[in-house]
Amino acid sequence: MTRVSVIIPVYNVEKYLEKCLGSLINQSLTDIEFICINDGSTDNSLEILNRYAAKDKRFTVISQENRGQGVARNKGLEVAKGEYIGFVDPDDWVEPNMFETLYNKAKEFNLDIAECNYTDYYEGSQPPSKWQTRFVTKKVFNWRNNKSYLFAHPVAVWNKLFKTELLQKNNIKFSNGKCGEDHNFTIPARLFAQRVMLCDEYLYNYLTRDNTDTRNVSINNFNIIYFIKSIKDLLIQQNVYQDVKKEFAKYESLYLSLHYKRTPIEKQKEFAEYIKTYLSDSEYKLFTKRLTAKHSHLMENVFSIKNEYTNGQKVKVITLFGNNFRRAL
Repeated sequence: MTRVSVIIPVYNVEKYLEKCLGSLINQSLTDIEFICINDGSTDNSLEILNRYAAKDKRFTVISQENRGQGVARNKGLEVAKGEYIGFVDPDDWVEPNMFETLYNKAKEFNLDIAECNYTDYYEGSQPPSKWQTRFVTKKVFNWRNNKSYLFAHPVAVWNKLFKTELLQKNNIKFSNGKCGEDHNFTIPARLFAQRVMLCDEYLYNYLTRDNTDTRNVSINNFNIIYFIKSIKDLLIQQNVYQDVKKEFAKYESLYLSLHYKRTPIEKQKEFAEYIKTYLSDSEYKLFTKRLTAKHSHLMENVFSIKNEYTNGQKVKVITLFGNNFRRAL
């Protein structure tokens, strides 16, 4: 069995794709496969993919009609042969030791999920930001040890390694919609995972662009309502909703407010009215409160001071321009 399968959904990213594929071909872990799903690209993306596949047999290229990132990733899951599954977005790139580091940690501690820190790069002159997980620990844990981990940023899949057995046993797949489909993959995976560990290295490099699905002002932002509703239904089905009700409410209001702000202005009233029919009065109040807290998540990454617990010890965490500094109390 291959150690790691990396799934890369590709759609019209010719400008960025070579940097992404170059970072994959140079991975220090050699027992690895790269499954590239060409999701109906109309630029030169497929040509670039075929060129890499011709010179490195670890690359597999599959083409389909444009059906969205979730469908493309599910196609990759169908053919993946790896013991663990990773994901890379085609406009991002990874450090040379990313998958070896995460795989070795996963094998040493028999993990269901291994996560790492990431660096956020921006097109233009804005300096990059370092994003460090709040859950810095050298111990194996799961969400029952820290309920807020279930919904912790990022809910994206690209800074994680998932055990294939975990995904198959619990039938974890991506939703077909756009703009938020990671939620219905990562959160169920975290819910069912028994053994999780976080790596404090910055191994993934994320590129923030103005014209990506996650940044675009789009009617697709309505999809987040259905994704979050299905997560709530899953929590109720698994009889854990009451245990994480408080944490879920914070997560729900945060992402609904973010997607509201990205919705076309002429559709925001309709979006809010639909949300109101889904949320309780207290949940809707929290949602509207989030709308007035402009960019609070960004400001916290610029400067904040918080108390957290690391390996059972209380520490003060100072965040300054995306870098976290910890001091024991």
